[in-house]
Amino acid sequence: MARYVNLLAGAAALAAIAAASPAGAAVFSDDFEANPLTALNTAPIGWTMSDGTVDIVKTGDGFGITCNPGTCIDMDGSTGDAGRITTIATFGADDYVLSFDLSGNQRTADLDTVNVFLGVTPVTSITLAGGAGFTHYAFAVTGSGAIAFEGVGGDNIGLILDNVELVTTSTHSVVPEPGTLAILGGSLAAFGLMRRRRRSS
Repeated sequence: MARYVNLLAGAAALAAIAAASPAGAAVFSDDFEANPLTALNTAPIGWTMSDGTVDIVKTGDGFGITCNPGTCIDMDGSTGDAGRITTIATFGADDYVLSFDLSGNQRTADLDTVNVFLGVTPVTSITLAGGAGFTHYAFAVTGSGAIAFEGVGGDNIGLILDNVELVTTSTHSVVPEPGTLAILGGSLAAFGLMRRRRRSS
């Protein structure tokens, strides 16, 4: 009997472990490589575009922009009105690290700015000169909602965004996956069957 109680306890522990997201797990990642072509005034796949436009650009596409590496986002599209992109995915309240690569626009020496948000929480505002190379930024943030990057300006030349990632830094409960529930359910069924056999003998 003790053996089956241990089996049940082990299955419950396995379910509890599987029902938590480990600290350091990426909950979102986008290097924009899923976008097959250069596309002006177009939202990248998995994002919406508002308050102006952005351009999807590729290294060597004739615009003089080098991405990190292949595809990136010019945060000031080709309409003379810098845009805002927002993830379609939204994220629950938690502690996160939001990271991304940002460079100045390689076609000008002018200063440009991007504002960054998680939901309604401002994360940072970054201003770079056109000659500034790619820098990897990482910010600890507590909040919920979608990730948003908002270009500032209107000269069709904005900062260049690439390699966005959101990583959880805390362990939090989530709904167990079906496989986890199957393990726990199977263990409970085996325990019940063994008890029934014991009673009938």
